[in-house]
Amino acid sequence: MVLARYYNNPKFFVSDGAIGCTKLWAIRADLDRDDFVVVYIGDLGEYLPSRERQYWVPHNVVPEGGISETTYRRHFLSEPAPAQAVDHRFLSLYERVNVRWSDIYGWPLFRPPHPEDRQIMRIHVPLDDNSPAEFDEMILALTKLLIDYLNKRDIANSLEETVADEGSIATLQRWMRANGYPDADRDIMYLKTLQSWRSTGAAHGKGSGFDKLRAATDGSRKDTVTDLLGQANLMLESLSTFLASAKTP
Repeated sequence: MVLARYYNNPKFFVSDGAIGCTKLWAIRADLDRDDFVVVYIGDLGEYLPSRERQYWVPHNVVPEGGISETTYRRHFLSEPAPAQAVDHRFLSLYERVNVRWSDIYGWPLFRPPHPEDRQIMRIHVPLDDNSPAEFDEMILALTKLLIDYLNKRDIANSLEETVADEGSIATLQRWMRANGYPDADRDIMYLKTLQSWRSTGAAHGKGSGFDKLRAATDGSRKDTVTDLLGQANLMLESLSTFLASAKTP
């Protein structure tokens, strides 16, 4: 729960491998473990202001298991190592696909979030499994990033046929099929499931539809968000692979 302070206040940032406060301070952090946040004790003394160090003291625990393989490779072997934590991996893949897509087609797959929607980029696995509010917040953020901010206009304009009153997912599905993307059915089903999580609960009053979705999952709220992020990563990885062999139209 040490991260709650940093996720809940926009003046702080939590990124892949670091926690900080705007341009005032930053500290290296191993965020690739799913049980602990690991920081070096010397860094706590050197890089954190006194008030911030006091916040960390009650969260201190006896080290168990050491640092993650990702952090070991980065800090001790000087090797590039992608994050394995699903939330940080998602943000990295999301940016990579968007950049690659823009390079090829001249327009992004996902539109940049509105300035008042920037908080959705702070997406993460829920810190408190007993918080329905945090669960809903993450469902809304993931849905906005993957569906609401799909660049439907440019996707539709790149297709030969125009379909009136078509939703973003349907437009993307037509693009995938027209361009021979091999995992269209799997990824469209995922996006529709994600949209169902939003429409049955996160954005509206919960009812039987939400209960059915919850009953169909075996795990906790954390597990559900972790699974949804994992499926998002699978989609983005497949798109990245597909784009690697694509040619500029």
